[in-house]
Amino acid sequence: MIAWTDPETLEPRQEEIHGFTAIIFQHEADHLDGILYIDRADSVWTDQEWLDERLPYAQVGDYDKPKWINGPGY
Repeated sequence: MIAWTDPETLEPRQEEIHGFTAIIFQHEADHLDGILYIDRADSVWTDQEWLDERLPYAQVGDYDKPKWINGPGY
């Protein structure tokens, strides 16, 4: 359930939303509350963990690396 004030009439409004739309609304509400997706995630891989996981299976080239690994000036 979302609730807001209609900016034209100043009347309180509410609506029930479901599915992907509800996920989008929650995501945006989290932004307003200063919550990041990693605060809600069960587990989060760091980039180094991602690289370590991929190295046995494929050669990681510069195009695969996160830009911050190469440092400033990438």
